[in-house]
Amino acid sequence: MRESIEESKMEIVMFPWLAFGHLIPYMNLSNQIAKRGHKISFLLPKNAEIRLQKLNHYPNLIKLHKLTIPHVDGLPYGAETTADVHRSLESLLATAFDELYDEIKSFLQNVKPHFIFFDFAYWIPDLAREIGGIKSLFYSVFSPAAASIQFVKSPDKTTFMASTAAELVKPPPDYPSTTVVLRESEAKLLSFLFHEYGKGVTFYERVKKGMTGCDAIGMRTCREIEGTFCDYIATHSEK
Repeated sequence: MRESIEESKMEIVMFPWLAFGHLIPYMNLSNQIAKRGHKISFLLPKNAEIRLQKLNHYPNLIKLHKLTIPHVDGLPYGAETTADVHRSLESLLATAFDELYDEIKSFLQNVKPHFIFFDFAYWIPDLAREIGGIKSLFYSVFSPAAASIQFVKSPDKTTFMASTAAELVKPPPDYPSTTVVLRESEAKLLSFLFHEYGKGVTFYERVKKGMTGCDAIGMRTCREIEGTFCDYIATHSEK
């Protein structure tokens, strides 16, 4: 890196998924980081700027950079966030999201931040390594308990579809809780994990690749409540 992080203020890029349930927590985190004097480049769709700028407590340090979301056949024209589309069209929005690759690459090459925080852009870790000098941090807006159940030890699609509900709710031997578990009525609902969420990638793959490929994982939680789940995720993601 250009200078020792201990001797200089950091430059950080935020690149959350195109949903206000992700954008807003990322802005809240940005405010906490900016409060310590660090600079933030927050990447967001154009139609989210008005809402997000009202939540920006440090406009001198947190700069909003508007992205041009590509149009994908099947999406309504002008659709930029999940608020603009029916749930059945979110996979197409994810395809448009992935088509930001070249724009994001150019931005990172110009800015050369110390870190990039991301969630659904599973290709960020490889891109950061390709550019060099950038560490990628997967920041999850999901609770560690939910992430532990859904992403850490989920079976592959073939095994999942062939399993009974009773088999699916049985946690792995090292799972840290006997109470925070799936019920049989909930198990098959997790089939959405294996639906396509973007071109050629499932929802499960999108999240799991980001978690395993990044340099570090951050969770919106506190260790006093979900510390055992944080440790479980750290162990299985080798973080």
